[in-house]
Amino acid sequence: MRIYSQARAHGVYAMYGIPTEQEHGQTNDRVFGEIAADPEIAQFDYDGLVLIQNANEFDNRLKAAALRLGFSLNFGLVRYVPPSHCGEMGPFTKLDTYAYQNEVRYLTTRPIPKEGLTLTLGPLQDIVTVFDVRRELARGKAKNAPAKGNAVL
Repeated sequence: MRIYSQARAHGVYAMYGIPTEQEHGQTNDRVFGEIAADPEIAQFDYDGLVLIQNANEFDNRLKAAALRLGFSLNFGLVRYVPPSHCGEMGPFTKLDTYAYQNEVRYLTTRPIPKEGLTLTLGPLQDIVTVFDVRRELARGKAKNAPAKGNAVL
């Protein structure tokens, strides 16, 4: 996993937060189809999607990987505010025009190196499901997903 920031003040790793099967009784295929068909999400250029099934374990592994390199991470859900908002706009706050992103973020607690920060989490097959967007399109599970790009995690 790569964390990069042009400002290099702090590294930010952002993910799209979605409900899981355990929380809402949805099957992985249904969750995938809903995400891939969402026109707001389809604007991103991706060809894979990683559904984290065990968020607590993912959090533990990500933070441990950062600690091995001497970094700590803060986790937070992004708070969405209207354009008229006059308060603080910290790293976990965005305008509500981006609320469809339902973003969760990890932020390094100190500046990262110029070249970025690469965190090695090891095998994740026990806590994630990986969807190949092209294959799922062919199977008819996602109708509007883009056909190229990077993995969305």
